[in-house]
Amino acid sequence: MIIYRAGKQIADVWVGAASYTLEEINGARIAYVEFTTLQPIGLTVNDYITYKGETYYVRHREDVTKEEVSRGFAYRVKFYHEMYRLHDVVAFPYEKPDFRKNMSKYNGTASQLLDIVVRSMNRVHAGWKAGSCVETKAETFDLKDKTCAEVVNEIATRFETEFYVQDRTLTIGRREIDRPGSRIYSQGTDGGFRSITLSAVEEVPPLTRLYAYGSDKNMAAQGTKDALEYLKLPGGALYLEKNVDKYGVIEHPKQFKDIYPHGVFTVTARVDEFTLQAAGIDFDLDAQLIDNTEPTVTFQDGGLAGYDLHIVKGSWDNKTKQFKLAKVEEEGALKVPGDIHFAVGDKFILTGIKMPKAYVDKASEELRVAAQKYLDGKCENRTKLAVVCDEVLFAKHSLNVQCGELMHVRDTRLELDRKIRVTSVKRFIENDNEEPYRYEIVLSDFLEGNRFMQELSDIKKESKAARERAEEMVRYSRRTWQDVKETQEHLKKDFADKFKESINPVTIETMQLIVGHEQLQFVFVDSKTAPQKVVGVYPEFVGGRIRIRAAGLFLKHMTMGVKAITSRRDPSLYRYWEMADFTSEALAADKVYRLYARVEANGQNGSFVLHDTFKGMNDEAGFYLLLMGYLGAEREGNRSWGRAYGFTEILPGQITIG
Repeated sequence: MIIYRAGKQIADVWVGAASYTLEEINGARIAYVEFTTLQPIGLTVNDYITYKGETYYVRHREDVTKEEVSRGFAYRVKFYHEMYRLHDVVAFPYEKPDFRKNMSKYNGTASQLLDIVVRSMNRVHAGWKAGSCVETKAETFDLKDKTCAEVVNEIATRFETEFYVQDRTLTIGRREIDRPGSRIYSQGTDGGFRSITLSAVEEVPPLTRLYAYGSDKNMAAQGTKDALEYLKLPGGALYLEKNVDKYGVIEHPKQFKDIYPHGVFTVTARVDEFTLQAAGIDFDLDAQLIDNTEPTVTFQDGGLAGYDLHIVKGSWDNKTKQFKLAKVEEEGALKVPGDIHFAVGDKFILTGIKMPKAYVDKASEELRVAAQKYLDGKCENRTKLAVVCDEVLFAKHSLNVQCGELMHVRDTRLELDRKIRVTSVKRFIENDNEEPYRYEIVLSDFLEGNRFMQELSDIKKESKAARERAEEMVRYSRRTWQDVKETQEHLKKDFADKFKESINPVTIETMQLIVGHEQLQFVFVDSKTAPQKVVGVYPEFVGGRIRIRAAGLFLKHMTMGVKAITSRRDPSLYRYWEMADFTSEALAADKVYRLYARVEANGQNGSFVLHDTFKGMNDEAGFYLLLMGYLGAEREGNRSWGRAYGFTEILPGQITIG
């Protein structure tokens, strides 16, 4: 596999057997590559590989791990697919950025938003194209300070659909591939699957009776002008049913807020900058008014796309189908109409009125179709399967798997005999451009969140946390000789009853050196149960005070109450205390402070406390005072930190730090 930098080859490596690509619907898309080299490679951000026609690049330094081994240097690298470039480009609704107020609002369909994203991407990275796109109604989006990734995610969320990138072509819509005459897969000989694991069954039971209703927009009770009701199913039906005979009656209500009676009308004449005519309005607007509600025009395209403008009272002329728009003028904002205008051919929707029956009937049918589609997707037990494919059979029949593919699975143990969609494909990489047939896949009736957005969010949070930890460690590692001697003098006083006098030889020749005390054997962990992660806790000196971030962490004592020594002890046998964040009072600049973890002797809660004199472990009734370390006197606006808990053992062949 060749690794490139700015179009030039920097390495040609033999990838390890554990290397793979991973693609998930609305989720991660990465290439994980392991390889070994004789000489080190200085991999950096934006170095890239190409595999199966797709480009993957190094996005974060944290994703490159190098380890020196006996035969050279072992690398583990996580490359990101080009779709992650969507996170790096700002989406502007128009060709040029316009930072006037309200210019970030855009009213459009998914297809129109897709065009905005592609145009924005090509501003920075050439070669992006718009693929197919699901048909949707126009909706208003706020694109202020949004990246292309955030816009794509909002499209998928708003219209309940999916997205994917192939060869820099961005497609919006559900991925579903149903190959005619495809084989039936099962576990076992010639079945195609080595193993099938039921990894999840959606906790929500199937629903069989759906109470569906729409919006109350443009609705009024029969014979009134009051907005008193929601849009109903055709004929006044209250619900739809499916699979009642199979699962019984399981009810669920759902409002389809975006479905309401309306028409899309066109400006047929522009009388002046405020007045327009729309010959397609086939009713008398004055007869459709609702009490205490202003009729509103929402433009779908043109210069006023996305704007909601009221109709001036009394301006409607039914003969000419003419009305006047009320002007919107905010300080520091655009004058609408005024700075931007409507034009002949622009389309708009009327709301805040009671639509005629023909429009209500049409909306009711639209509600029925949407409700039926929703019910069809919820009326079965929804399953998720983790599958390891049989590479021998796959190679024999030249089989490959794609995200979105429908695979017919038969398994009597799981009572399955139907098609399920592939939502995740892990494909192991082969060398010399050989076709890969080692697959691990997920087949699922549902998607879980959006890992495409979440993964980047997690990386940013972890990177920020890592930087903060590094800064804290650097700050408290700047200990001068004066700081060291200061801590030494306080240790002599505080532990005079536990250790003999200090020694001060020129050299020490010995077999073992132990630094620490049994009472100070504790760590901070993120959980009271396995698996546990040890977390460093450091005091931060800010504005003359000490701040500690420990919410959600537990102090775990390694010796208190432990009766036996074993290599594998149940985590529940240790003592734990849940800690909290801490901010001290203002500290005296010339004093040295001891930082203690103050934990309940008979409870499970802990806090932090500072003392300028030594306190024994049992000096406070009902609590244990566990010494964490020493905060030196303030020097040049900073305090040194000397950690006292834990231990260090030095033997001739090893150093152990606990």
